[in-house]
Amino acid sequence: MLQDAVISEVNPINRPRQMPIFRLHRARTHAGSRSYLGACLVMVMVTFAARVLEATLPVGELTLVFMAGVVVVASFGGPGPSILASFAGFAAYNYFFTEPRFTFRVLQEADLVTLGLFLLASIVTGSLAARLRTRAMALRGSVERITILHEFAQQIARAPSSQAVAHAAVDHVTATMGVEVALFRTFADAVEKIAYSPALAVENEGIKEACGRTIASGEPVIVASNSAISPEWLILPVRAGEETLAALGIRSRAIERDDRRLLEAFASQLALAFERTDLTETLEAARLATETEKLRSALLSSVSHDLRTPLVSIIGAASTLAEGGDRYTEPMRQDLAETIREEGERLDRYVQNLLDMTRLSHGALRPRCVASDLLEIIGNARRRLRSNLAPYKIVLSLPDSMPLIDVDPILIEQLLVNVLDNAAKYAPDNSEILLSGHAESTWLKLAISDQGPGIPAQARSDVFEMFYRVTAGDTQRAGTGLGLAIARGIVDAHGGDIYVQATNPDESGTTIVFRLPIAGQGV
Repeated sequence: MLQDAVISEVNPINRPRQMPIFRLHRARTHAGSRSYLGACLVMVMVTFAARVLEATLPVGELTLVFMAGVVVVASFGGPGPSILASFAGFAAYNYFFTEPRFTFRVLQEADLVTLGLFLLASIVTGSLAARLRTRAMALRGSVERITILHEFAQQIARAPSSQAVAHAAVDHVTATMGVEVALFRTFADAVEKIAYSPALAVENEGIKEACGRTIASGEPVIVASNSAISPEWLILPVRAGEETLAALGIRSRAIERDDRRLLEAFASQLALAFERTDLTETLEAARLATETEKLRSALLSSVSHDLRTPLVSIIGAASTLAEGGDRYTEPMRQDLAETIREEGERLDRYVQNLLDMTRLSHGALRPRCVASDLLEIIGNARRRLRSNLAPYKIVLSLPDSMPLIDVDPILIEQLLVNVLDNAAKYAPDNSEILLSGHAESTWLKLAISDQGPGIPAQARSDVFEMFYRVTAGDTQRAGTGLGLAIARGIVDAHGGDIYVQATNPDESGTTIVFRLPIAGQGV
C-alpha cells in the first residue's frame, strides 16, 4: 500500500534527534570493556597524583586520594570497574607507599590494617557510588521512556484519522526506537498493511499471516529468523478492551525487556487512538448518512409537491382544451394556453434549479465569462418571470453609464430569476421590488429589495443552504428551497460574494446583495 499525503499532516518528531533506545543498549554493551580500561587509566593517574602529593601529605592520608579515584570510576563505570579500581588502588598503595616500597610485602602491622581498611572502604564506597549511578541511570531511562510515551501520545492525538494515526505511530516508533515497524489491520476479513517503515515496502506473506494470528487471538507472536544474522519479528496486539484493533510488527535482532515494555506501552496508546478515530469516523459516517437521508427526503418532498403542482395545471388546461371543442370562446382558449405556458415555464425553472444543484454538488459549474450588458440580462430575467412579477412594481435604480460585467450571461440570468422569484414569493401584492446597483472598485454591487416580512438575523446565513425552506415546515410557500443556494453557487463561481440584510430600519423586508466583476478590470 502506498503512503499518502496524510504522512505530511503530522511531524515525525518534534524534539531534537537522539540515539534510538535499541542503539543505546548496544552502545552500553560495547562500552563495558572501555569502562574497565578507563578504570585502570584512572588509577594510574591517581597513583601519579599520589606520588606528587607525597611530599606534602602524610602517607596514611594518601588512601583518600585512591578512594577518590575509586568513586570517580564507580560514577562512570559501575560496580565492576569500581571493584577493579579498588584492588588496583590497593595494589598501587601497597607497592609505592608501604614499607618496604616497590614490593608487595607488608612488614608493619599498622600498614596491614591500613591496607585492609582501605580495601574495604574502597569496595564499600565504590559499590555505593555504583549503586547510586545505577539508580540515576534507571531514573533517567524512566524519564526518557515517559517523555517518549508522552510525545507519542501527543503525536497520535493530533492525527485526524485512523490512517494518520497509523503513519504517525510508525514514524515515531521507527525514529525513536531505531527499528523497522509495520502496522496491520483487518479490512473485510483480510489483513492489510496500513503503515510501515520505508525498508519494509516489500510484502511479506509470513509476517502478514502472523499478524492475522495476533489480531485473531489477541496474543503476541514471535517470528524467528531463518538465519543467525537475520532479524526476528515481534508481533504485538493493539488491544482496546477485549477487542484487538491492529497488530504492531517490530523487526529487530534483539529486544530487551525494558524496550519490549515500552513497545507494549506504545501499542496500548495506539489502541486508544484507534478507538478514538474509529468512533469519530463511525459518528461522521452516521452523520453523513443522516444528512443524506434528510436531503433525499427534502428533495422527494419538493419534487412530489412543487413539481406536481404545475404539472396538474398543465394537464388540466390541456385536457380542457382537448375536450372542450367549440364550447369555449377564443379568449377562454387563450387563457388556458397562457396557463399551460406559464406553468410550463414554472416547471422549467424548477427543473433548471435541480440541474444546477447537481452541477454545483459535483463541482461542474464552470462559468464562460464574456463582457455582458447587465440591463439586457435583467430584461431577459423579467420576461421569464413576467407572470410572477405582474402584481409588483419593479423599480430600477442603476447608474446611467452602466459598465459591462465579466460574467456568464446565462448563469447570471438564472441568478436574477432565482432572486426575483424569491422576492415575488414573499412580497405583498402591489408592493415595490427594487433593483439597485453601483460600481465599487473592480466590482459591480447589486441589491434586490422587497417589502416582505423579512428574515430574522440569525437565519440570514441559513437561507443559502439547500432545502432550508423545505425543512422549515409545510406552512412555507411553494418552492424547492434551492433558488438562493444556487444563487450563492453562481456568485461564488464568479469570485464574488452574496449576503442578506433587512430592507427597512424595523428589520422588515429582505435585501439580497451580491457583487459581480466589472469587465476589463483584471479581477
